[in-house]
Amino acid sequence: MAKYIFIARNTIPLANPAGLVIYRIAKALSNLKHNVEIFSLNKPSGEQQIPKWLTESDDIHVNGVNLTKKNILFSYLKFLFSLSGTIKKELKKNETIYIVTHTNPLYTHWIGFICKLIFNKRIKWISSFTDPYVRSPFSGYAKFTLGTCVRILEQRLSFFFSDKIVFVTDTMRDFICNGNKKALNKSIVVPFFYLSNWKEKILNYDKIKEKRNEQRLLIMHAGSIYGNRDASKFIDALSDHESTIIFKNFGVVNQKIQYSSANIVITSPLPYDDMMVNLKKADYILIIDSFFKDIKNPYMPSKVVDAMYLHKPIIGITESNSELDFFLRKTGNISIPNDRKIISSVLSNLKQNSKCDFSMYADLNLSDKFRELEC
Repeated sequence: MAKYIFIARNTIPLANPAGLVIYRIAKALSNLKHNVEIFSLNKPSGEQQIPKWLTESDDIHVNGVNLTKKNILFSYLKFLFSLSGTIKKELKKNETIYIVTHTNPLYTHWIGFICKLIFNKRIKWISSFTDPYVRSPFSGYAKFTLGTCVRILEQRLSFFFSDKIVFVTDTMRDFICNGNKKALNKSIVVPFFYLSNWKEKILNYDKIKEKRNEQRLLIMHAGSIYGNRDASKFIDALSDHESTIIFKNFGVVNQKIQYSSANIVITSPLPYDDMMVNLKKADYILIIDSFFKDIKNPYMPSKVVDAMYLHKPIIGITESNSELDFFLRKTGNISIPNDRKIISSVLSNLKQNSKCDFSMYADLNLSDKFRELEC
């Protein structure tokens, strides 16, 4: 049994499971009987803690560190002293311990680098790059700032000093590494996956079923639609299906998208557990990929995890041979190009109780992947 210390954010944004990426890996390692501890860096920015009914039986010790703008330097120093004390204590019991850092929140990999400098070979450092960071197609023509320089140096140090580097997809790994052979040789691809016991909890949570009088097919999307996610053609195509389909979105829709169809319902974002309860009513979950001028999106939308937990079929709007397209076809879901005519045609042929299979992405079937994290 090894000791793993995770340093990441233990909160999840409204209607978005991205913040759970590292927690899922921590939980999977805990299920393999490893000793897992999380130092949670929490920012008071309208985010919520992971629902307690999901984590109450998890054998993971969480040390909460609340970061505030007013005392952020003091908070980080207090955190570093606490972390250093924990590492020294653990090294008395273990020959080697693992430090796992994540790109959410920013600059967390610096902590891994500091630990590596202080404790040297007795620390195995695993850095996780499951979010866009230095080389990101989402940045567009953003200004080159001091923060950008700091992240470039942070990523280079991570690539050089880390013992292992975690990515979500092969395309994403190749894009971020950008030919860095040292980073490529250390890389592990751990796909987005679901925790089997969490799936059972989510499906059983709030099982009181409202009587559904709506006969139309219900398509839902969790979270706001903005930026490079182009939903304009999908929303326009819905006007052809007012009598057969209703679309509900939990979050803001890009103001540039105009719609007047009566079968479109836009609501405010919901807390994660409330959102999951609502998504249970859906016939299909919509996932809209990000579109860029020069490349196909190298990232996998984290919203696929919602569908895995609820075992709901997905309608994905993406490009051919993108990471999302591969995932959808592999799991028996629907992949559509961002073309209004094709979207409308596919919507015409939708049926209730469509079948899909996410079992290959269950944690129980990825044990070999998690064992690769042992350096």
